[in-house]
Amino acid sequence: MPCHPEYPSVTALDKEIGKVYYLLDELDGIPLNKTWWSSGMHRNVTDKALDEHDLRKVAAELCRRLQKIEDVSSYSTELQQWWDEHKKADRLRLESEMEFAADREKFLQFLNDYERSLLNA
Repeated sequence: MPCHPEYPSVTALDKEIGKVYYLLDELDGIPLNKTWWSSGMHRNVTDKALDEHDLRKVAAELCRRLQKIEDVSSYSTELQQWWDEHKKADRLRLESEMEFAADREKFLQFLNDYERSLLNA
């Protein structure tokens, strides 16, 4: 069988999903390979038709797992940066939603501990 000259095309979305999968691997004890991480070429992404829903799903899984970790300083810089950016985005989303809530106290009652901690509530 001849060598296949074409490599699968990787979209920006594929790379983003791949990076999240690599961070999940890191939480599972697999050291982060920065070369592979920067490429976004993860085994769960290559040759699959993934979309925004898939990104939200794996990001939610990473967020859920990171919420259980008190201190992420022993993990890679990439994981720490992703977590900081994710928490900031979550906080901004919650602040925006709270602006439109008719009753602030009722709004806060529906938040989980992680969300309340982002709002210092």
